[in-house]
Amino acid sequence: MRREKLTIMADEALESAQALAEKYQHSSVDAEEMLLALLQQDGGVARPLMQKIGADPNQIWEDVNGPIDLLPKVSGGTHGQSLAPSAKLKS
Repeated sequence: MRREKLTIMADEALESAQALAEKYQHSSVDAEEMLLALLQQDGGVARPLMQKIGADPNQIWEDVNGPIDLLPKVSGGTHGQSLAPSAKLKS
């Protein structure tokens, strides 16, 4: 993925997802971190879109945020989080 091709909001979401992966000591940014980053983004489209289709963004947050801590962790040193296959956009 070429970051220079991302919109400002998408780049901010990716940075937030990387910060979440680091917080949870994950070796890569998974779809779960991306979803949480999009849900917490001020002015983002994820929450309004979910509400429009009848989903509850707060419930989705809870459903993802709890189990995310159970994903495998890495320790020692600084990790450079890469995107996991589940978080990559399909072309």
